[in-house]
Amino acid sequence: MPETIPRHAKLETLSSRPKRLRTSPCRGLKVSDRESPIERTGGIFAAGLIKGVSLCTRGEALGHNLWLDREFIVSVVSAANTLAKGVKCRFTHPGLSSDGLGTFIGRFLDCRLSVDGEAVKAIGDLHISQAAHRTPDGDLAGYVMDLAEEDPSAFAMSIVFEEDFKAETEFILAHGGTVSESGYVSTAGFKSPDGDNTNNYEHARLAALLACDVVDEPAANPDGLFHREQQFAQEAEAAASFALGLSQARPTLVNLSLDADRVRAFVQRFLDTHNLQVIPKETTTMETKTKQTEQPDSPVEQPQGDALSNEPEGTSETPSAEAPAAEPIEEPAKVEQSQGEEPSQPEGTVETPAEEEPEQPVEQSAGDAGRAECKKFIDAFGDQGGAWYAEGLSFEQAQQRHVDQLTAENDALKKKLQAAGESAGESEPLTFQVTPKEKQAKPATANSLGENLDRYAQNVKMPS
Repeated sequence: MPETIPRHAKLETLSSRPKRLRTSPCRGLKVSDRESPIERTGGIFAAGLIKGVSLCTRGEALGHNLWLDREFIVSVVSAANTLAKGVKCRFTHPGLSSDGLGTFIGRFLDCRLSVDGEAVKAIGDLHISQAAHRTPDGDLAGYVMDLAEEDPSAFAMSIVFEEDFKAETEFILAHGGTVSESGYVSTAGFKSPDGDNTNNYEHARLAALLACDVVDEPAANPDGLFHREQQFAQEAEAAASFALGLSQARPTLVNLSLDADRVRAFVQRFLDTHNLQVIPKETTTMETKTKQTEQPDSPVEQPQGDALSNEPEGTSETPSAEAPAAEPIEEPAKVEQSQGEEPSQPEGTVETPAEEEPEQPVEQSAGDAGRAECKKFIDAFGDQGGAWYAEGLSFEQAQQRHVDQLTAENDALKKKLQAAGESAGESEPLTFQVTPKEKQAKPATANSLGENLDRYAQNVKMPS
């Protein structure tokens, strides 16, 4: 037989045995008629003692289709007496919104087996804690002792325990159970040896005794459904979070017969098959807002010539007096103003209020400004201007270099004219007028000699 044998050969691949179980409420106190079961100041804590409390009895484990036989009751007594501090007792089982804090009643000590015909019980003495008299919910110790004293039949206890799966499997196989070819245990042939087990429930075996709690009287809560529904909701939420990947902590499922790992694997395969993903709503909302923010309105592009069409007259740069006459270049001024400089306000104009100002042209990028500046150089100085812009010269430096270049060319022309005059026998250099329309009026005697010999004729002295 395998070391660990899966239970049930059915197609319940997501099922798993619950880890912790609770018994049906065990009611009543076992004391003699001449002895009072309640000592208000007794016990090891001197805060109260209730003797002969029934922890559990032979019968069905609440809601889990398990049978508690004599062997199980004996194991409860043995486990209780091995605990040095005794068995913890709380006022009701912890619920969905509570973890048992503030509900501690005391400890069970001196546990023993009680057999009365077919009634087999584990009983013990409840030593009440001093803290149980001062809980957030009041004097729970006093309430429990009053209930036990006034109506012992309503005084109910329920143990919380973990079952021994291996021992239970061995018991099933020993009483008609079989193992299928796939390794699963089948209970189809199982027959309980306990004649009172009319439902043929599997027999429980104890692995650990965790607590024994005071529960509500059976008339108000006969099946313990109030507490179990709370735990069902709590465990269902934990299982769903783990299955969907929202939590990495594997939940311990006490009431749900599910295997958390199998459920998670099934859900993950389903999501992958259908190309689905689980994400929080806040994440989806933030991604939508981010996409809207990353798509601003397209900037309105304006031609460079219209960028500052409202520029006042006289704000463009004036070339140096020594530079050759050229058409005023307004475009560079527009580029500079687009980088933050405002055009001067003409006198007599009324400044428009800020809220009524028209939208300013979109600021040019660094690349647009560079292309405009290069065009300015080329328009002013020709192809040589582009070379000077590439050298990193400012516009003023380029203007000065252009003036120097024109001066050098003028000097070279003068030298050529002087050389031509000397070859013609003239003692003074000849002059050359570029624009005939601007010639000055000459004396009649000189004009008849021609342009180049004008000055020479005026200096000739005739012999007397």
